[in-house]
Amino acid sequence: MRSIIDTSLRALVRLMVAKGIGFPDATEAMKRLYIQAAKDLSAGEKLTDSRLSIMTGLQRRDVARLRDEPTETSVATNPQARLVTLWQTDQAYKNKKELPRKGPAPSFEALARQVRKDVHPRTVFELLLMADTVSYDAEKDTVKLEQSSYQPMAGSDEQLEYLAYNIGDHAEAAVQNVLSDKPVFFERALHYDGLTKGDASILELKFRARIMELLITLRDEAEEMRQENEGTHRFRAGGYVYYVDQEDE
Repeated sequence: MRSIIDTSLRALVRLMVAKGIGFPDATEAMKRLYIQAAKDLSAGEKLTDSRLSIMTGLQRRDVARLRDEPTETSVATNPQARLVTLWQTDQAYKNKKELPRKGPAPSFEALARQVRKDVHPRTVFELLLMADTVSYDAEKDTVKLEQSSYQPMAGSDEQLEYLAYNIGDHAEAAVQNVLSDKPVFFERALHYDGLTKGDASILELKFRARIMELLITLRDEAEEMRQENEGTHRFRAGGYVYYVDQEDE
């Protein structure tokens, strides 16, 4: 069990240290998560503080203090990412790579207000511009889409949110597969050793191209589904590549 904890948490602990999240803060969050996990696994049963203490290994005073505190599980909608998606899928915009910055639809301002009325279009524009997702022609006062998806700036709070949601959903899928009688979610990975760094780089480039093609296809289909009949479920699919010199591990 220790090897599972070490392997799955090592990178996250390194991130927390790098971002100045101290052990006391992490410990407090872990206590809440332990209590929530015990409650989830005992759904429908009456749980006393003593029972939760036994299940989690926490002291009763911690259980009494934290058992009713909610854990943060909501997934926020990113207006920049949503705007880029609509720009490429909405019938009024999908064939227009360049839009007037202001004015009635079809314009960048109208598209931004369609995504979020409580976020000013200029804020969305500036964030997309800083991330090189769009470019701006000052003479024509137009905005051009340069990337097929919105990538938050490295080290930004937005990037950390993406990391949390992606890792969280991946972990949920993997854990549900382990705890269920049969796999619930698709989860597969390819692993090879004995390669050179050049070999690994070639494989990464091929994977990037194929997975982006698939994700764009799924994005377009998902947007059509949402417009036809908006439901309550959320869906996330992704992929990752990692390689390292085994002698450095």
